[in-house]
This record gives sequence, C-alpha cells and structure tokens, in this order.
Amino acid sequence: DSPRRLSVWTLDGTFQREHLGPGFYSAGGLLDPADRTRAYYWNMEFRLDYENATSSMTGVVSDQFGPESLSMPVGTGHPNRILHRDGKTYLVGGRWRWNIARRRDDGVFQPLAAAGLVGKLAKEGPSAFRGQDATLRFAWSDRNDDGLVQAEEVAFAPSRKGKKPEHWGPYWDSSIMDDLTLVVPATTGEGWAVWHFPVKSWTACGAPVYDIADPVDFVPSLPAKSNTSVISLADGGIVVNALPMLGFDADGKLRWSYPNPDLNPYDAAPLAPGKLIGPQAFLGRGDFGKDIGEIVMVNGYNGSRFLLTADGLWVGHVGNDTRNGPENMPKTTPKPGYIMDNVSFGGESFSGSFTRTADGRAYTISGHTDPRVVEVKGLGIIRRLDGRVAMTAELHAQA
Repeated sequence: DSPRRLSVWTLDGTFQREHLGPGFYSAGGLLDPADRTRAYYWNMEFRLDYENATSSMTGVVSDQFGPESLSMPVGTGHPNRILHRDGKTYLVGGRWRWNIARRRDDGVFQPLAAAGLVGKLAKEGPSAFRGQDATLRFAWSDRNDDGLVQAEEVAFAPSRKGKKPEHWGPYWDSSIMDDLTLVVPATTGEGWAVWHFPVKSWTACGAPVYDIADPVDFVPSLPAKSNTSVISLADGGIVVNALPMLGFDADGKLRWSYPNPDLNPYDAAPLAPGKLIGPQAFLGRGDFGKDIGEIVMVNGYNGSRFLLTADGLWVGHVGNDTRNGPENMPKTTPKPGYIMDNVSFGGESFSGSFTRTADGRAYTISGHTDPRVVEVKGLGIIRRLDGRVAMTAELHAQA
C-alpha cells in the first residue's frame, strides 16, 4: 500500500507537486554510499536536492514481483543496507529474515536470495513454502533470473533442538558481510549465539547460494542480556549490542567490550559523554581513514545516537536526549544549515541509517515516521592520541 501519494495538477494537465505519507512507524531510510543524492525509503527511490532542500520520488524499486516472490518487506523489516560489490548494487533487509535484492539497469531491485525460518511463509508465502513446517530453516537462491520462487530453488533444513524452538534475531536489522556472508544472531532458548552462513557458490544469474543446514558457530555464546542487534565490519569482525557491548575479530574472538548499562532506557541515567543510553539497533558504519578506521553508529531509545570506533573507543553522540529537550523531531522542522546539536531524534526513533558517502561526507537519517537527512560533521578530523598511562592500585580503587 505504498507509496501513499497525492499529486496536484493544473486543469491543463501540468504537474505541480506531490504529497507523500504517512510513513510506517520508525521506518528508517537509506542513502546510497556511492551517490548521496539517491535515497531509499520503504520500496521507493528518491532524488535529493541538497541545495534547495527538496526531494522527489523517482520510482518504486521493489515489492512489485507478486505473491510468488520474496520481495523486500515494507514497513518494519525495511531495507537497512545498500552494498556495492563487483560493480553490482545490492539492497539488504528484513526482520527475522535476510532478503537480498540486486539493482537492475532500470533501477528496480529484483529479489535475488533470501534465508531465515519458514514461520508465517508456511501460510502466507510463495507456493514453495505452503504447508512446510514453520520451524524449518530455508534458503532461496534465484537460478533463472526471474525474481520468483520456484520449488527447486529452495533448500530446507531442520532447526536446532533446544529448550525452545530456534529463533533468529534481530528485531530491527539484519547484518551481512561485504562478501554477502549472512551474520545471524540465533537462540534455542539457552542463550544467544552468532552464526555465519558464508556463500558456498553462485547461480548462473549471480545469486549467492547458502548451505542453510550448516552454519558456522562464529560466536558460540553471548551474554544473557543481549538485544541481538549486530553490525558487521569491513575487516570481518562484528559488534554486538549486549551488556556490555562487545567487539569480535574476524575469527570470532573477543577483542573489546564497552560499558552498556542501560539497555532499559526508562530509568536510565542522564545523557553524558561516554555513556550509552538505551541502544537499540546499529544504523551503519563508515571508514574515516587509516588513523581512525571505521566508525559505527547505534541509536538510542531516548533520541540520541552514539558513535564508537570499530575497536571500541568512544567518539561522541549525535542528537540530544528527548528527556532534556529543548527540541524534538518530528515536531521540529528546521531549515537547511540548522545546527542540530540540541535537537533530539525523538523517543523510539528505532531505525534510520548512518552512511559515509563517496565524497567523504557523513549522514544519518532520522528513524521516525519521516526520514530526515542530517549531515554529521567533524568525524574526518578525529585523531588518536599516543601516550602511556600508569595505572596504580590506588587509581584502580578510585575508578
């Protein structure tokens, strides 16, 4: 049912303007890292004009392949990453399911592959899923380049047994490596783990093929209190939103942790430098050069967004805490160039994105009911400090 669009025309048939909306709750938005004027929201593509602070919808790019496809979900479970690889552009997203679509020459993203648990697809999905056991895992890879699901293109496998049925997270995002390896937080009721499903082969039309029966136990065990949001890094490592926040290297070994006492944001401490307050989902990452490396952004329940380096050092926060005011989105409608330091992205701004574009700029898109593009300045001038610190028993006791 999108785009929800009203257009205004003159009596002689001249187009004047359009009105889009309303949006899904906390439905995000993406910038193309290769082209900052190209943005995506749900199943729509927009062209952005930064000089005039305007946007125009250029087309519907997914969700038009019909009931026999695994098109990108619309609304919650929206696309959350644009990935450029070997001259191709991929759109990745889904809630509790990994959807991969590839951009065609006409701008449409055609379904290419998907994986997850059968779940509701047993009743509501393409014919190949109807009547299947909802607890089964599945992997679909397009073999004839039609974007549709045929039975011979789908592999099923039993899920692991445990105290509870196997469940795949996360709730707000789905993580994928640059080589299209799926990064899957999963549980069987005995704690969370992170699995890898690497690409085993490619179909003739370029779809990745996964061995859905044989995941790699990348991180066998996570702390009991984890919200299962994971972001992959360019070097093959990952960061997990847990208590504490955890960073793992490309071999799945823990390399750092960061204090994260406030997954419950309702009675969290006030916003302060170095504090994570109610982090929910990772919004993206960007490479800021040899000295700093990658920076990742995670949102906060109370309207702030937090930035850390890929090796676990605090960078800063963007946006104020909604409990502090004085201004909140979406009520605030600032003009281009408005300094957003004291503006909160709003409570329950669960989604959105963080992107470093090809021209070296960094942007975050608000994750409320409408996507607002905000430039994040200053990240390119951050530098690491060299030196030594002597830690004594007395200082340790004071800490």
